[in-house]
Amino acid sequence: MSGCTVGDPAYPQSLRQICDSPLILYVKRELPQNIDYSLAVVGSHRPTRYREKLSYDIAYALTENGLKIVSGGAHDIDTYAHQGALDAGGHTVVVMRCGLGVIYPASNQQLFEKIVASGTLISEYSMTMPPRGSNFPQRNRLISGLTLGTVVSV
Repeated sequence: MSGCTVGDPAYPQSLRQICDSPLILYVKRELPQNIDYSLAVVGSHRPTRYREKLSYDIAYALTENGLKIVSGGAHDIDTYAHQGALDAGGHTVVVMRCGLGVIYPASNQQLFEKIVASGTLISEYSMTMPPRGSNFPQRNRLISGLTLGTVVSV
């Protein structure tokens, strides 16, 4: 676990350009090189089986073509996007809406362990900050700030 401040050369350039850039990012593993060459894959909290497969397939194909996948680690479309990136042998980044010392959702603990082996977990919150609904917009600004664009599967 490490921290990356806005003045650090490893701090993502794209985040320096968003409104209200976090002064520090807490990072589990390390930020990938060329993090700015990423796409977000996000979507519904109650996806159909078709949307789950579509999200997985999109993330897999994008990863095979050199892009990194960024999402929020939720137990819905995010899970399938992260898994697609991992299965394609690529890098995926979870932007947490809580501190890195909190596994949320708990149902994704095994997925997060896989991601830490070859991807990255990041948060702007202190280690023990619990997930809060009010953290969604803050997390989403980081997801959009890190990426070239967003694929929304609803």
